[in-house]
Amino acid sequence: NSPLMKKLLLAAAVMAAAFFPQISHAATGWNSSYNYIYNGAADVVYDLNGSGQASGNFNNSNLGTYDTSLGSGQGSSLFLNSQINAWQTDTDNYSNFSLWYRVYSGTPSGTFTQVSAPVITSPGPNAGDRRGIASGVNLLQDRANGTYTVETYLSRTWSWSGGGPLTDYLFVGGSGTTEPTSNYFTATYEVIPEPSTYALLTLAAAGLGAHVIRRRRSRR
Repeated sequence: NSPLMKKLLLAAAVMAAAFFPQISHAATGWNSSYNYIYNGAADVVYDLNGSGQASGNFNNSNLGTYDTSLGSGQGSSLFLNSQINAWQTDTDNYSNFSLWYRVYSGTPSGTFTQVSAPVITSPGPNAGDRRGIASGVNLLQDRANGTYTVETYLSRTWSWSGGGPLTDYLFVGGSGTTEPTSNYFTATYEVIPEPSTYALLTLAAAGLGAHVIRRRRSRR
């Protein structure tokens, strides 16, 4: 039990403590996950970390133009949903999948809202596959006319034999256990004026034009 031996044993213990917990919960991962929108007529699926089997990548996409006065049909609704896919071993246990999102116009602002998704066991071909569906986010609710940006990322929380829970986040370019402050999956969309708004603007323009003409005639 020399001082040198004690130092060596302490160093080995520190290395083991740092190394073995990483091994104990390393047997989990992200499967291909997607955001999908309902546009009033059909679901349109966008890849997040997928294999390109969807309609396109969500990041930097344009989700379209929407008129809330249509009532029904394509272009009248914009609901954001997420299919969150991951895998685990028998010693791991997922407790939550979540979609995080925020919407703004102009400069990035506002906090992210969490939409939790129940974990579905074995939805795919492998026994360890897990899935969550986060749905029902109405991106048109309380939105005035204009162009909007929606930013999203995903999270999964799990425990393993002897440890946890730990939350891992999925964002553009990878994943990690620190909640992202950038590299969000980002898309844009536009809300246009209702027909009644167009009519009011037309009437206002016509009224202004008639007023200008009358003033010019009165000066002659």
